[in-house]
Amino acid sequence: MTSDLSYLSGKPVLGRHGLFVEQDIDGLRVLRAYAYPALHRSFVWRVFSFLTFMGSSLLAACGVGR
Repeated sequence: MTSDLSYLSGKPVLGRHGLFVEQDIDGLRVLRAYAYPALHRSFVWRVFSFLTFMGSSLLAACGVGR
């Protein structure tokens, strides 16, 4: 489980079609959950970005199954 944002640019890595995107990297299943793209703005926006990731990753993890 990871964010759909690049830490360096703050932009999405892949196009998102819902709450999360599933990706296969060398046989490893990677789930990219939504995070509000505001990592490099201010402390408050960064916290908001982390909170959106926390919520979306929790919902994505509950809905994935095995």
